[in-house]
Amino acid sequence: MDDLPEILDGSRRGTRLLASHYPYAGDTTGVERHSSHRPMDTGVPLLHGHTHERDFGPHGSHEFHVGVDAFGFAPIQFELIDAWLEDLRREEEEIAAIVRERTAAGESTSLDDLARRFGVELDSQPEQ
Repeated sequence: MDDLPEILDGSRRGTRLLASHYPYAGDTTGVERHSSHRPMDTGVPLLHGHTHERDFGPHGSHEFHVGVDAFGFAPIQFELIDAWLEDLRREEEEIAAIVRERTAAGESTSLDDLARRFGVELDSQPEQ
């Protein structure tokens, strides 16, 4: 019997997404564990199940914890995943439109301005 791959790459209703037992980098315990099994975060939406958190669902910018431990030990309905993917698509289109509009006007849009407009708090990255 062949083993299943660690990460599945596919699509749902025309949107590319990944599925993995593990989330992208970062761990609910604050300590990075199982890093060799985690998919590389390239911005593709990820469905995952490994957090052992009971109050998770969509989190981060493009991850969705679909484990039964997050939903009262019941499987999640595809309608919720579809709504989440549609929300991500709509947000990407809005961001692209803002950037196109500002570029056409000869203006530059700072990442902080864009984040504020969408109500996103950017984490400060430590200098290396």
